[in-house]
Amino acid sequence: MNGEVEKNDAQAIDMRVFARSAGANIRFGVGNIIFNRGDTGQCMYIVQSGAIEMTVGDKVVETCGENEAIGFMSMVDGALRSSTARCDRPRRG
Repeated sequence: MNGEVEKNDAQAIDMRVFARSAGANIRFGVGNIIFNRGDTGQCMYIVQSGAIEMTVGDKVVETCGENEAIGFMSMVDGALRSSTARCDRPRRG
């Protein structure tokens, strides 16, 4: 089984490479809101650098970093955004 895990890890997609060729690159400053809870989900974002805090009200429910996708669930299920995404450290996405 360890051989399978290593093989799968070697074939993992670097989402940052995908993002650079698939869409616009956008820079956000610290504290900038990327999307708000309750917004419609018309796109997703790939964190290329920095960190994004996912918040509900004043509570940080998750921190996403490099090579992570955010905002994709509302595209999948058609629901409104379930949290607000705020830039915690300078990033591109």
